[in-house]
Amino acid sequence: MKSNRGNQAVTRTQVAIGIVLIVIVVCAIVAYLYYYPPSPPPEEEEEIVFRWSSGDTIMTIDPCICYDYPSTITVQNIYDPLFMPSEEPPFEPIPWVAESYDVSADGLKYTIRIRKGLKFHDGTEITAEDVAFSMERFLLMKTGHARFWLGFVENINVIDDYTVEFELSRPHNALIPSFTKLLIMNKDLLLENKREGDYGEYGDLGRAWLAEGHDAGSGPYMVVSYSPDEGVELVKFEDYWKGWKPNQIDRIIIKVITEEATNKMLLAAGDLDMLHAFLSPTTYLELAELPGIEVSHGPTINWEPICMNTRKPPLDDVHVRRAIMYAIDYEAIVTNVFPYGEIGSSIIPPGVFGHNPNIPK
Repeated sequence: MKSNRGNQAVTRTQVAIGIVLIVIVVCAIVAYLYYYPPSPPPEEEEEIVFRWSSGDTIMTIDPCICYDYPSTITVQNIYDPLFMPSEEPPFEPIPWVAESYDVSADGLKYTIRIRKGLKFHDGTEITAEDVAFSMERFLLMKTGHARFWLGFVENINVIDDYTVEFELSRPHNALIPSFTKLLIMNKDLLLENKREGDYGEYGDLGRAWLAEGHDAGSGPYMVVSYSPDEGVELVKFEDYWKGWKPNQIDRIIIKVITEEATNKMLLAAGDLDMLHAFLSPTTYLELAELPGIEVSHGPTINWEPICMNTRKPPLDDVHVRRAIMYAIDYEAIVTNVFPYGEIGSSIIPPGVFGHNPNIPK
């Protein structure tokens, strides 16, 4: 009869060794975690949302139609212009989608070279074809800021993928500044979504599609939703060519709230971050007294002119006009009617080319 004692002894030895190894591994893990504690999981960055009251209907998000204040503010967050006004007076135009340009000696040809690698929101690259089409769309529709180019721009020539040439019928000394209003649109995307319309092979130029809340832009923000009477929601375009910095706005919510009392209440409650710029002077004064609210004021390009027909008596007499000037209490107006205003020195407001601060107020 055979004994199993030897096998049992071997088994106990193996168990003992195993226990020792487990203890060593556990000790090693504890020591490692003590000296090299695990990094905490990255915290999710909180989305930064900016809420603004437009104060009025956002009539359109079509760059070739927009003209009113709420629509223009909205559209310029969705589309990139060919040139951009500089941030400081006198707001000189600087190349944006454009990279550089040349003007012929006779002032009738403008050759614009555009940046390479700029993307529309659908991921396709901006080319000279898109720049040419954007100008052509303005000229065909004859709406919005097309008045800057109607009667001047005669031909649009695409030289290569990144060069476009504008031929003029006559010199236009404000053409480059006007290009700050030439918002660049995605030609292929608009024509893919065209419907029957008044523009021949271009159909309706994508007007109905844009009116439904779509966009064909390359700007910092993309359209999430749009309703003329309710507002617009925009979200940042991650691949925007200018890039993003920490704490920049992720989402913009523009609400159409027309009642001034409601605007004031929502701002005071923290449900809005900013109001539009056309409130009554009384509201500005009241808001300035509320904690956490800043009423910003300073020189702008807004002005309130007093107009006169100088071809009809008695205003055709310079002495009568001077008498009116002396009779008007300008100080009372800027104190009581426009409490954040200042007395102007000419019909051209500060910050606009041609303003002369040396003219007597």
